[in-house]
Amino acid sequence: MKYQMKIDITVSKSTCFYYWVQALSEWDARQPEIETHAYFKEKAGTLSSLQTNALTMIKHILLNSKEPRWVLSELYCNRIASLEAVEIRHLARSFETLFANLWVDIEQPLAARRQKLQQSDLSQFNIPLKQIAQFLGSPFQLDKSTTVYLIQNAPFAPSAGHAINNTDFVLLHPAGREHTSDTNSTICTLVHELIHKIEFQASTARKLYKDSYDSIISPSGKLAPTGYTWKGLYSETLVYCFANKITGGYLRPQIFNKPLPSVEEMRAGFKRLLDSDRATTNDRIAWVALNIQEEVTSKMNEGRQIDRRAVDGVSRLFLKYF
Repeated sequence: MKYQMKIDITVSKSTCFYYWVQALSEWDARQPEIETHAYFKEKAGTLSSLQTNALTMIKHILLNSKEPRWVLSELYCNRIASLEAVEIRHLARSFETLFANLWVDIEQPLAARRQKLQQSDLSQFNIPLKQIAQFLGSPFQLDKSTTVYLIQNAPFAPSAGHAINNTDFVLLHPAGREHTSDTNSTICTLVHELIHKIEFQASTARKLYKDSYDSIISPSGKLAPTGYTWKGLYSETLVYCFANKITGGYLRPQIFNKPLPSVEEMRAGFKRLLDSDRATTNDRIAWVALNIQEEVTSKMNEGRQIDRRAVDGVSRLFLKYF
C-alpha cells in the first residue's frame, strides 16, 4: 500500500531542549501555547546575566531571519546547516545544565505518552489521508516516513502540535499528565498536523485560496485577525474540516467514536460565544469549517477535488465571522 503513512514516534532530549530554549526567548509574537510557554519560563527560574543575554540574541536572530521556523527545524532534527542555527546552538549551550535538571521530570512522562500512542491504531487513517490528499490536489507522498517528536507540555495543558513546511517531522505536545484530555485528543492533534503536511503541498487548493481572496476579500479591505494572514486562515480552515478538537471534523467518528455535529447543533453555542465576545480565532475557524463540511464531505466521497465554489464559500464566511 503506497499510501500507508510510516510514523516514527520519538522522544528526543535535543529536540525538547531547543524547543524549550526558543520558547524562553519569546521571539514569536503569536506564541501558539501561551500557558505552556509561561510554564517553561516558570520552571527555568532565575536566569544568569549570561543566559538572559543569550536569549536576547537568540530572539534577535530569529526575528531577523527570513525563515525562522526553518532555522529552528534544523535544530529540532539535528541537521544544522545555516549560520543562524549554528549561532543559536552556540548561544544555547549556557542552558544545557539547567535543562538537564528539568529533563529528569520530563523524560518519563513523555516516554509513557509515547507508549500509549504506539499502542493506538494509526493505520486506520491511511485511506482517509489518501482521500484528503486527492481532494486537496496534493502530491504528498504518503508512504514516506514522518518522525513525530514528542515535546514537553505543561501538566495542565491540552495537546498541541506544529508542522513546518518542507520537513519530514512534526512536533507534538501530548496532553499534560494532569489535563483531562484523553489519548484521542492527542491523536486528533497528531492527525491534524499530518494533514497540514499534506496541505502544504496542495498547489491546486492554494491557487484557489489566492484567486478567491483576490476577488472576494481583498476588495472589502478587511484585515485578517492580528497575528494571522488570510492565506493561513484558508489553510487552517481546510485542515479543520478533517480533524480538529472543537467540532471534530471529517475524522471525528474514527478519532473520537462520535458523529460529526451538524451546523444546527452547534449554532446556539457559537452564537453565545459571539454575543459574549468570547469566540476565539480557533472557534471562528471551526465554525467556518463546519459550515462547509457537508460540501467537502460530498466531494470527498465522490472522489472529486476542491473547487472554487467551496473556497468562495469560505471567503464569504470569513467576511461574515472575522
